[in-house]
Amino acid sequence: MKNKKIKSIICVLAVICSGILSAQIGVETETIRGSGIMDFPAGLDKGIIIPILNSNRNPNPSPGTIMMYQNRIIGFTDSGSINFTDEGDTSAVSFNTSTPQPVGVNSIIIGSDTSTASGGALVFESSDKALILPVVSNVVNMPNPYPGTICYDQNSKSFAMFDGKVWSFWK
Repeated sequence: MKNKKIKSIICVLAVICSGILSAQIGVETETIRGSGIMDFPAGLDKGIIIPILNSNRNPNPSPGTIMMYQNRIIGFTDSGSINFTDEGDTSAVSFNTSTPQPVGVNSIIIGSDTSTASGGALVFESSDKALILPVVSNVVNMPNPYPGTICYDQNSKSFAMFDGKVWSFWK
C-alpha cells in the first residue's frame, strides 16, 4: 500500500513538472506577449547579459548560440560565426577560472525535456516558441550597462548589444 501511494505521488509530480517545462515564463511580469518562451515587461532599463567567455577558452557552440568572446558579441550558425559588434572592452569583467563542468551538468533547459545543444548553461529549446528580449525605451538611458547586454531598443527600433564600449544596433 505504501509503495502504491509513493508511485501515485511520483506520477502526479511528473505530470505537473512536464506541464511546467513547456510553459511560458514571465520575468518581472505575469503577462506574456505572443508565443514567447520567456518574456520581460516593456520599458524597463534592463537587458539580458549574455555569457562572456574568457578568450583562452575555445568555444564549440551549437547553431543559435550568442556569446561575448574575444571582446566581441558573436553568434553562431551552421555556416560559422557572425560578429554582431566591433571589438569592445571586457577589462571590467572578472572571469571564472575554474574548470568547466561537463556538458549537461548544472545546465537549465527551458521549453523541452532534453536538448542536443552543447555548451549552454541556459538553453531555450522549442519548436514553436522563441525568446522575447527585454524592451528598453532608450538604451542611452540604461544605467551602467554591462558588457554583453542585449535588448530591444524602442527608440531606435532595433536590437541593441553592448560590447563594453558602445551600443551596436541591428535592424
